[in-house]
Amino acid sequence: MTLVTGTSQIHHSSKSGLTLIEIVLVLGLISIASTLVVTNFASFAEKNNAVSVEETLIDAIRYARTQAAKSQSISRLSFDKERSVLLVQGTGGSSESFPLDERFNASGYGEISFALIPPAEGYNRFESPTNTSIELNYIQFDSDRSSTPFNVTIKDRVNPVKTLVFDPFSHFPISTEQ
Repeated sequence: MTLVTGTSQIHHSSKSGLTLIEIVLVLGLISIASTLVVTNFASFAEKNNAVSVEETLIDAIRYARTQAAKSQSISRLSFDKERSVLLVQGTGGSSESFPLDERFNASGYGEISFALIPPAEGYNRFESPTNTSIELNYIQFDSDRSSTPFNVTIKDRVNPVKTLVFDPFSHFPISTEQ
């Protein structure tokens, strides 16, 4: 059985594909987006290359503590202005340097100084761990990775003077006051 309803053909007049203007617009938008991504990535990569003085200091302290424990001897951390580095020296003659930027070289104006924090009595708090007059040429780390409590003052004439306070067993600063 056949049902005849008629033959109506619908003609679609839509075209398939893109015009030349649409293709040029899409390519233009892609090129603009890729340019933005590349320039942002390049500036992000440059920021990661610049390591702050605080990060370099923390890395040097961590390394000095680790070297003292590994070699079961004393290691020392000092600031070498002539070479613009933080220098970790072991008692066996080994040394490792942690470079700083040009503000801390011999002709620069930056300075890193170490100071001993005087001990507190009993359960009393330190009176002021950032204000101490016991200057040190280096910080010494023992084979158990400990040191005396100390602070590090960073002066570079660009940023405000920063004093980092370290406890005997950690390479992370306790506070950053000044």
